Amino acid sequence: RGFGLRPRINSCLSNNRNSCPDFSVRWSLRTENSEVGNRPIRKRKMSKKNNASDSVTEAIGQVRAARTEESAANGLNVLALVCKEQENRIKVALAGGIEAVVAALRAHLGSEDVQFNGCWALTLISEEENTIKKLATAGGIEAAVAALRTHVHRPCISEYGCQALANVSAADENIIKVATAGGI
Repeated sequence: RGFGLRPRINSCLSNNRNSCPDFSVRWSLRTENSEVGNRPIRKRKMSKKNNASDSVTEAIGQVRAARTEESAANGLNVLALVCKEQENRIKVALAGGIEAVVAALRAHLGSEDVQFNGCWALTLISEEENTIKKLATAGGIEAAVAALRTHVHRPCISEYGCQALANVSAADENIIKVATAGGI
């Protein structure tokens, strides 16, 4: 299109993936050992009676209740893990999860762990076509751009931030929003 956004974002993604040697290590820490940086995540044990809606509600509640950078990073990590399941992404969007992620990203702009997990959650949520419009109207574009600008030196944050912007720009009406927010 007119702005050349998709090729630039794809270039950003391919460059960051190659320049982020610790990405696979960070991914395995977050998913297998459930750690954020060097700090363990405090996960709530969920009973087998809980269903996907309960885990979505619990994860969003954990993000909303976070008052410190560490608790926000932990909550966002849990929410991102919930969003790895495709059927949970729309549930998260409908339950106010996008707004919770954006609020946490804004509140803890200086925290790398919060920005990493928040951009990861935005990326997963934005993979669903039905959530893209809501993500754009809830401030997700601006939050991703702010994370990218603040943490330029962190390629892993850049990877998820760029991917979230690429996903959102799949809807033509969002291309100008991404460009206007400084996402190019």
